[in-house]
Amino acid sequence: MIPNAKKLTGFKGGYWLVDRKTGMGFGVTLFESEVALQSSEEAAKKIREQAASTGVTQITGVERYEVVAQA
Repeated sequence: MIPNAKKLTGFKGGYWLVDRKTGMGFGVTLFESEVALQSSEEAAKKIREQAASTGVTQITGVERYEVVAQA
């Protein structure tokens, strides 16, 4: 999933986090702009579908947020 995400146009970075005890996790991907995010939607959907088809990952939702501050 990560190598494919890195190929998305406008991709700036990402974090994939997991609780090893429960197996629960989530990913955060960052894009250079809202336009870049929107243009990546279809390709990102295919990446998620491919990851879910392995049976190892279950995608339960996708949410979009704007970065308003960074430390």
